Amino acid sequence: MRQTQQQIRSTQKVVRETNATVQELTSDINRVLARSAVFDDVVLQLQENQQLMQANFNEFQRNFAEHQRTLSEYRRDFIEHQRTTSAAFNSLEAIDLRLIKIIGRGQN
Repeated sequence: MRQTQQQIRSTQKVVRETNATVQELTSDINRVLARSAVFDDVVLQLQENQQLMQANFNEFQRNFAEHQRTLSEYRRDFIEHQRTTSAAFNSLEAIDLRLIKIIGRGQN
């Protein structure tokens, strides 16, 4: 009987130790799963941010290309404006020279 009680106590001790080990493992697993869930959320957020940044970058590239086209148009328009302004000044200069000659003849 003593031997049986001792075996029972020994078995109970082993069961308690095993139970404590199982509880530690369960606690560790729960911590790992919680961290995994957090990491999954972080990875998901990073993926969403990366997609948003890529979309913003693509929009920036489109806007930059459009601004470059617009700038080229403004440059062409400016050059044309300079050309027509120069032509107008040349015409005015020619008119002024004719007027000066006409006025000069009239005074003689």
